[in-house]
Amino acid sequence: MLTFIRKLNLLACRIGSIVLVLMLLLTVLNMFLTFMGYPIKGAFELLGFLGALLGGMAISPTQAQKGHIRVNLLDSFWSKKTKYILEVISLILSLAFFVILDWQIFRLALDLREWEELSQTLNIAFYPVVFVLGLGIALCCITLFSQLINCKNHFLKN
Repeated sequence: MLTFIRKLNLLACRIGSIVLVLMLLLTVLNMFLTFMGYPIKGAFELLGFLGALLGGMAISPTQAQKGHIRVNLLDSFWSKKTKYILEVISLILSLAFFVILDWQIFRLALDLREWEELSQTLNIAFYPVVFVLGLGIALCCITLFSQLINCKNHFLKN
């Protein structure tokens, strides 16, 4: 199970890397072509879509590596049991937040599909990007749940 989640996070990380390179290329190309007098139509829209995809693909691998901001000033003063309890509370609250967020993102994607909402310049549908963002958040929920299970198993062993 954990290797499957790791492979999904690796895939999300690779997709995010490709998206980041595309953003870089689009930005540099647009700057060069604008200097020549031929800007890319809809470049800012594309960068917005790519930025949303990048955020969705990056959140779960970052959580898997515990790369998010964490304040641990008082960790040295707490017992192992207290640290464990705080870790579990943190994971449960994070999981609850991301489950609610993901539910709302998928609702938004369905609404955008129903309303046939399109971007202003390029007329690109919004809902596929929002669905991919929702998939990235869903992967983050799975990662948080697996970390919660690992935390419990690690505490029971010790």
